[in-house]
Order: sequence, then C-alpha cells, then structure tokens
Amino acid sequence: MRDRIAFRRQSDDSETILPRFRLWWETLCSQHGLDARDARCRDFARHVAGLVRNGIEAGDRVLVGAAVTRRDLAATIQDDGPGFSNALERRRLSRGQGLGYEEAIEFADELKIESRGRLNWKTPLGMREAEVPLSRPGTRIFLRKSLSSSRGGH
Repeated sequence: MRDRIAFRRQSDDSETILPRFRLWWETLCSQHGLDARDARCRDFARHVAGLVRNGIEAGDRVLVGAAVTRRDLAATIQDDGPGFSNALERRRLSRGQGLGYEEAIEFADELKIESRGRLNWKTPLGMREAEVPLSRPGTRIFLRKSLSSSRGGH
C-alpha cells in the first residue's frame, strides 16, 4: 500500500475520525487524478471509513493503507483489537450508517479478512474460510474495487 494514515482511540474520538479520513481520502484521490466525489470513489471510502470506525471500537489503533489508480482502489485496514473467530459473524457497526461486513463483502471485487488465525476471502461462489498461522493480533482486512466493475456497486 502506498499511502497510510493511523487512527488512535486516545486522540481520535468519533467526531474526528470521519473528517480526518475524508480529507486524507480526497487528497489521495486528487493526487492520482480521481474525484473523491465520484460514486465509486465515494462508495469505496464509505466502506473503508466504516471498517475504520469498527476497528477503533475493537482496539486502540487502526492503520489504513491505500493504493489508488485510475483502474482500482485498494485498502488494508488493520486494528490491534482482540479480533474475532469468524469474520462472517453478523456483526454490525455500532456507529455511522449501519455498514457492516456484509455490505463490504457485497461491494468488494476482492476481499480478505484475517483474524485470530482464520482467513476469510471472497470468491465468485461466496466466502471461503481457512486456518492460517496466527501472525498478528487484531483484524486485518484487504478490500479492492475495480473502477470499471459493475458488480456490487451502490
């Protein structure tokens, strides 16, 4: 991931996370010749911001890395929380617009969720799950959306 931003529960309360994220995202899109207000860019940012808010609820720190091109948007969201045993739990975000993992899964062209030694990934046939060596605490989510894709857009 090329560009990164970090959020901490101690310094980023729920009122500052979204404005900081939006400014970062708008700047990042602009640097790569994209308009952050375009529907695909805006929807992608909305999903990533929801996952960031969820990560702050789970842990004390969230790191976001993003790669933006004219063809794809990609982000990695990693928190230091306790993680969860099954990424497909019907967990909803408690703040914001009610976005949950289900919506991010539907929206993404590619999605991987690693938490507590489990890896969940999106396939054309649905989500799959496998055990992986426990390499880090918390949850790490990779999300990619093609700007030319017609699947899962909002």
